[in-house]
Amino acid sequence: MAGSTLSRYACAIFVAAIFLALTSVTSAQESAGNEVYRVEVEQTAGRQGLGTFAVSTGPAHPDGAGRAILFGGSAATRFTSGLTVRSYSTGTDYVQAAGTHASGNLTVALDTHGGAEPLGGTGYAARYSVETAAGAPESLDIESTVRVLGTTPADSSVEFTTTITNRNAFAVEIGVRYLLDVAAGDDDGPALAGPGQPLLRAEQDVGASAGRQGLQGSEATAPAFYAQAGGVPQPDRAVFAYWDTASETAFDYTAGDLDVATEGGLNDSALLYYFGASQATALPLAPGESLTVTIALTGTAAPEVCTNGLDDDLDGLIDAADPDCQPSPTPTPAPVTPTSPATAVASATAAPSGSPTPTASAAPGGLPRTGGSGGHATRDSALAVTAAALVVVATAVVLRRTALRR
Repeated sequence: MAGSTLSRYACAIFVAAIFLALTSVTSAQESAGNEVYRVEVEQTAGRQGLGTFAVSTGPAHPDGAGRAILFGGSAATRFTSGLTVRSYSTGTDYVQAAGTHASGNLTVALDTHGGAEPLGGTGYAARYSVETAAGAPESLDIESTVRVLGTTPADSSVEFTTTITNRNAFAVEIGVRYLLDVAAGDDDGPALAGPGQPLLRAEQDVGASAGRQGLQGSEATAPAFYAQAGGVPQPDRAVFAYWDTASETAFDYTAGDLDVATEGGLNDSALLYYFGASQATALPLAPGESLTVTIALTGTAAPEVCTNGLDDDLDGLIDAADPDCQPSPTPTPAPVTPTSPATAVASATAAPSGSPTPTASAAPGGLPRTGGSGGHATRDSALAVTAAALVVVATAVVLRRTALRR
């Protein structure tokens, strides 16, 4: 009896040890990336929404570790950035985030249709399969990945991709919306500034080709970063929005005039990027085909434009006040010692037979001819990397034919 009890205890201890080991591995996988950027993804269904994500700085970042870039993660016990895939063909919105989302369409939570796994320590992939056999209006495979590339502050980037595969016997038209809950350190409502534009603190539809957008927090040491839509075709819509309201919608959003980036006010800004914001611009997907949308967040700052009266590189200094606009000092030329005509002639006469003829010749007035450039200063064109610079590049949508997965 005693032996049997001991065996049960030993077995229980063994199971507990395995559980603790697995828990430790899971915990270790809650954050991935490099020493510059860290990404986190919700990996458990039934919580914040499988595949939702957050981004923060790592220990090698100039601002130090743990500064928020996309709000949330384990520190906040929340994941507040994610995506929606819309099928215009069936009137369905497939949403990563948990909860209820306003939409004129049928909404389907992706949370119960897949799983997430690490990508070799650099990030995560969340893969979903929606099936007509399980009650969905169509059959699609959706893969959402978040990973960090590079090794240094200058070359590191965070890459987001969404790949949709049509497993139906009919063509579908697709739209994709990214909701980014932007932050700048402890400031959850960074303001928006495009090139040649003042800081924007109220909601605004910034268009499809708004160019590079800067986001700047209120703290002097807060990370500043940039968002840029690029590629062919570009996203057809980008919106500076109020996160609290935008997060309650599945796809469509109308920007109002709310001040979302003033400290002490709402102070909760977000960026929405759309590919196929309406059925007129939807992305067609034939049976068996896949399409991929990519957004890259990089650490390259914008250069200061020295004549537009704006702080283009978000360092708090404008035009001539910015060291980037100061000319390099002109080198002081070496002094030239005058040489008399007699000395020049004597030197030439005294040269041994067969010696090379001196290249310097006497100029009128007795001074040697001297060539040289004007020593004009050139402006340093190197792009400075900001404390927590961040560029969002929405690249081309690539359409490729692939075999049906199932």
